[in-house]
Amino acid sequence: MRPHRAAKHNVWRIGVFLWIVMIEVIGLAPVPVIAQDLRNGPLVTTIVGGNELLIPRRYFLPNPPPGRQPVDILLTALLPSLHPMREGNMAEFMATRGYGRIISIYARDSRQTTTLEFRLNVARKSGAPYESSGDRFGLDLYVPMHFTANQDNIARQELFLGTAHGVLVRLIKCLVDESVPFPGCNHDFVYRNLFFELSYGKAQLPNWQKIEESVKRLIDQFGRNA
Repeated sequence: MRPHRAAKHNVWRIGVFLWIVMIEVIGLAPVPVIAQDLRNGPLVTTIVGGNELLIPRRYFLPNPPPGRQPVDILLTALLPSLHPMREGNMAEFMATRGYGRIISIYARDSRQTTTLEFRLNVARKSGAPYESSGDRFGLDLYVPMHFTANQDNIARQELFLGTAHGVLVRLIKCLVDESVPFPGCNHDFVYRNLFFELSYGKAQLPNWQKIEESVKRLIDQFGRNA
């Protein structure tokens, strides 16, 4: 995960209790609210990639992005349900070491960022040389021949490629087992003009198809016309 997104991924741990006090005890909502969801908090209107999304407040930790048309959004949930943090699962969010069942869902306009192919080329150059390791979980796996960090001190990653009719449609990059205490994966794909970067623990990788489809359904549910 890139440094700026790693910071976004972890920042909710810092302000989470203040957020709970604000929303649950005081009842404040520092963003425009258009409807009420009793389980997941009031709905926040966000427009990204031409999609008007009504997203429950609790998916944003600690705070929603400013304005109605942010550059990007970052949601946090638990696998496999994709429920946000709420009273019944709060302890798991707070006690998790590494990723656990937590998933971060980062999305931005796919027309304003680099393509899957470009990112694959960057990853191949950064981790070279690679060798093909056949099929893994229905994806084409490429493994770095050297597991140490490269000359720029960037960790080499395994590459899992998903194609449809010869076109790259998903790229999953995972840290090599035992290279860090809790290896994770970044799972990239495009849907509804949104470039998604999912971050989750490598233990969840065998379920990548269910995870991707669940995220797509979640975004569909958030759509104003859903």
